Amino acid sequence: MSPPSATGALVPAWEKDEPATATHEPGLTKGQAVRAPVMSKFPSPPTFDDPYKEREYLKGRLALAFRIFAKFGFDEGVAGHITLRVGTLS
Repeated sequence: MSPPSATGALVPAWEKDEPATATHEPGLTKGQAVRAPVMSKFPSPPTFDDPYKEREYLKGRLALAFRIFAKFGFDEGVAGHITLRVGTLS
């Protein structure tokens, strides 16, 4: 006896009745992920008029980077070295 996949037509998960979630996008079904439009522009960080607000934003992002490094064990010695250069504040 042959397996069911050998006798029947293969049906994509998004055409079946049961919801299947896409592993790369939480809450998004595989059908929605396949039919999703391609990003036309890569998102960029915000721009600031005030250099102090930009510095505060960058420091927050740096803190997040340190937390991510620590979560994955890169917090010992030079393994956790991250550098951020901020422009002049004059």
